[in-house]
Formats: sequence, structure tokens, C-alpha cells
Amino acid sequence: MRYSASGTVHLSQQFREHTATNRQLIESVYGPDLERVERTLDLQHRMASQVHWMLDTGLAPRTDAERSAFALFHKNFFSFLGVLTLLRGGLFGPARPLLRHVFESQVVAKFCLLSEDESLAIKWLSGDVIYLWS
Repeated sequence: MRYSASGTVHLSQQFREHTATNRQLIESVYGPDLERVERTLDLQHRMASQVHWMLDTGLAPRTDAERSAFALFHKNFFSFLGVLTLLRGGLFGPARPLLRHVFESQVVAKFCLLSEDESLAIKWLSGDVIYLWS
């Protein structure tokens, strides 16, 4: 990024130019890898779409832990798509916290599902602060 005391260099314009240049370079080198990640997300969404309709019905009653895990699974789609958008533009630094969010969400989901005590899931659903260690 360039800085200009005269105000002739605009940050937003530089951002657009740099991310467009990055996008071309990154797509030429990593395009197939990024497309494979997108296809994987699309597949996960398709699989979830096949069973989502029956969740929380008489066919598949859900526990609080299952509700928490599915909510995390659902929200991670948006985080992953945000990460892909940032990576395509060469914005690796801002993508890292989103990847950490995805990882931590998966840890919480797994912990909720494996724990015999549903208090963690109930706290998470109500928006309380949770700790995985004691």
C-alpha cells in the first residue's frame, strides 16, 4: 500500500487494484485447490440438505448438544466461504481468525456431542461464556 500526504492515493482504490491482481495470480496457481474446497462445501451442504428436514421431528428428536452442533456446522459454511473470498484476494491475515473460529466451533461441537453432560450445549445455546477446561 502507498501513502500520500496530498490525498491523491485512495486506500479503497489501492485495495481493489491489489486484490484484483492477487486474485488473478492466486487463481492461476491455486485455483483448482480452491475449487476443490468449494466442491467439498457444496457436497456437505447437499448431504445436510437430505436430512435437515427431519431433524427435531418425531423421526429424529434432537438433544441440546445436537442443536448446538448443527448450529455450529451451519454457521461454519459462511465462515468458510468468507475465508475462500479473502484467500482469493490475497488477504491471508484476515482469513486466519475466521479459520480459527471454524476450528474452535468444531471443537465445541464435538465436545458437546461427546459429553454426557449437556450443560455446555445449553450454555452455548443461551449465549453464555463457555470453558472447555476446568
